Amino acid sequence: MASPQKENGFTPIANEILEQVVKLPLNGSQFSILITIWRYTYGYNRSKCEISQTFIAKATGISRSHISREINPLFEMEILKYIRKPTHGKSGVIAFNKDYDKWIINRRGSTESGTSGSTESGTSGSTESGTSGSTESGTSGSTESGTSGSTESGTQKRKKERSKESICGQGAPTHTVKPFVPPSIQEIEEYCTQRQNNIDAQKFLDFYESKGWMIGKNKMKNWKASVRTWESNSKNEKPTQKREPKKPEQTEEEKERIKRLRNQ
Repeated sequence: MASPQKENGFTPIANEILEQVVKLPLNGSQFSILITIWRYTYGYNRSKCEISQTFIAKATGISRSHISREINPLFEMEILKYIRKPTHGKSGVIAFNKDYDKWIINRRGSTESGTSGSTESGTSGSTESGTSGSTESGTSGSTESGTSGSTESGTQKRKKERSKESICGQGAPTHTVKPFVPPSIQEIEEYCTQRQNNIDAQKFLDFYESKGWMIGKNKMKNWKASVRTWESNSKNEKPTQKREPKKPEQTEEEKERIKRLRNQ
């Protein structure tokens, strides 16, 4: 049974930020990307981090190509910003822009279905029926009875297509169980320092890398739990007693010489 504890680490986010973010017209994938950036910036008490799209894909369980497509609107809306853009062989340094007054949320507000969000004029986007919603003038779209000539909405068709593709394993990426991501030496050192357990972070990293991050026949799920296990084992270990070196045995000649010295 999972039992997450705040003492094992937490990500401090200002309530004011959360209140603004929940109003954003972001889809599920974009929220996952944003939370991952928070985890590896604010979660380590820093404002920026060097992180690749491949790492974000592994952390969220979303495909690399989908991450590449969905992260761009976050930069366009200036919710995320590059401190250093990625280059060949080097990841970019990304930061969350907490100055929400500078967010450009009307430039692009895509939803998971790909339709645009509401604009400042107040005109609503497409509904599940595919017809336009009511505008400020109060003129309604097509009714429930279905005006003649209206066909199945494009939105519903796309949903059905995605559903069929998902059954075949080819649909849009879905959220799966978060995969295990091996920690860096810095993460292990920070966690061991936080717990003050004197665990050798490099020794821990080398040990599990040599085993492919396996515990027995199973893939590791939580490296922090393994650190705590090492910590517990080190406390239960009895200190080894040093053996005194064995004195060499005396020869017969030495014994005779000592005997003569004692008789004198």
